[in-house]
Amino acid sequence: MPELRPTRTLLAVSSLLAAAALLTGCTSAGPVTAETTPPAVTASPTPTPTPDSSDGGTLAAPGLTVVPTVDGDCPADPSEFGVVTLVVTTNDDTTPIEIEYTAFRPGADPVVRTTQAVGPVVVLMQSDCGTQTASEPWTFTASASDSLSCTMTFGSKRVASDDYYAEGSTDEATVDCSGHPGM
Repeated sequence: MPELRPTRTLLAVSSLLAAAALLTGCTSAGPVTAETTPPAVTASPTPTPTPDSSDGGTLAAPGLTVVPTVDGDCPADPSEFGVVTLVVTTNDDTTPIEIEYTAFRPGADPVVRTTQAVGPVVVLMQSDCGTQTASEPWTFTASASDSLSCTMTFGSKRVASDDYYAEGSTDEATVDCSGHPGM
């Protein structure tokens, strides 16, 4: 297998995420409640993309952090339509990023979770398999002491995106990609 350069690696991972997003989804209804669950997340140490048979064949790449779903949440199901994909990017792989996001749960209302991860690319993927309707807002924000950008997609539809960049700034950066597919 030829070695992939970081740019090609990110493009390959992005293509994989987009393909998976086209293959999954669900509908739901109900209010969003708040819950804080910070699973420990670190960047992947794998130098080149390799299949991981434990989770169905996702790719690992340098600088890519995939936040795992919490037990009881809806996993990304490639056999369904409309995977919800949340992506945060930052300038480095050391700055902690605090991420607040809606977590979908089978047969239940979603909850808002908070986690912390490092970039430069952080990805959360899940299916909307709960009881919340698509018109209810989905929370997705990120904060760090560095420049940030975020994007939320539902299947191939970009729901929201935001960015913050201020060269040399030491202010806390916050981006907000909250929304829903009907917005």
